[in-house]
Amino acid sequence: MGRRQLVEIGDKTFNSQAEAREHFRAILYKYALNQSVDKADECFLILALQRHPESATKIGPRVKRFEVRSADYGTRCFWVVRVDDTSNGSHSRSAIDLFDNLQLPNRKVHANENNIPGNSANP
Repeated sequence: MGRRQLVEIGDKTFNSQAEAREHFRAILYKYALNQSVDKADECFLILALQRHPESATKIGPRVKRFEVRSADYGTRCFWVVRVDDTSNGSHSRSAIDLFDNLQLPNRKVHANENNIPGNSANP
């Protein structure tokens, strides 16, 4: 059996990618449809999204907020709403699979309080 790799995103440490995916999924189902995520979850999602190989395209100019919306087949998805009011959705399964596409699973990613790329609170 393969070794588990720690996944660290911000101040959260997960014992495996499966545990990280479960946290991600819990955020997805924590909110009602058409609701924006709170700032703590937004920070986590931005840090996770920064590890995606297509992060620059997905983040765009900056993230204004994340919303939970309905998707195909009764599932949910996150929508990134950018400061220019464009948006990009990710279907539930691919949203959860975001962790499978992250680069360097054991790399630490930490938020710099004054400069979180992609965060609307920081120009």
